Amino acid sequence: KGYKDSKSKADGIFDLYKEKKNETPVVGDVVFFGSYEQNNDLSDGKEDIEWCVLAKEDEKMLVISKYVLANKPYNSSDSDITWETSIAKSWLNGVFLNFSFTAEERDKMFVPERPESVSENTVTDKIFLLSVDEVDKYFIDNAARQCFPTPYAVSQGIDTRKNYKSDGESTCRWWLRSSAIGNGFSAYVDNSGSVYYATSNFIDVQTGFRPAVWIDINLK
Repeated sequence: KGYKDSKSKADGIFDLYKEKKNETPVVGDVVFFGSYEQNNDLSDGKEDIEWCVLAKEDEKMLVISKYVLANKPYNSSDSDITWETSIAKSWLNGVFLNFSFTAEERDKMFVPERPESVSENTVTDKIFLLSVDEVDKYFIDNAARQCFPTPYAVSQGIDTRKNYKSDGESTCRWWLRSSAIGNGFSAYVDNSGSVYYATSNFIDVQTGFRPAVWIDINLK
């Protein structure tokens, strides 16, 4: 079951959110892949992760988690670093990768063959955070960039204090991998969906991870 969808996956490790089991997913679809604690009820196990399809290329698709899954600091100190040496990168490609995906699922992931955007913060990992250029490319406006945290992320202390709500739920901030202006800062998407460049310190624990990954489009 997914965080907001109680039906089980019907077959294999992949299923479409929209009852389209015999169709290839298209940009804008939501798909299931991997699992992570989301409803904050540890007694019923992990929930299937829902991913939004952002792009397709040959037999691959770029997906980003529909919800902010966890709130973690970008780094353990406010020293001047980039994505390549950050705690964010190591956690996503260590603990999160191994905890959330089976060996079969990990084999369906791809490391990008070329930098996704700017020359800095090059992606050499299976799981990554989007860059400033990418959120501008794949999301049409601020409203599209707004994201909700899971109850589990809320329980960890993610910031939902700003008054941006939909259906009674509050949005939250999510990290980008692009370096910001000034040492010890990283860009992020605000509760409003705006991109900020210089106001979130690496060690902030109220901003969350919304991971992205290239996966095989033919998973069954």
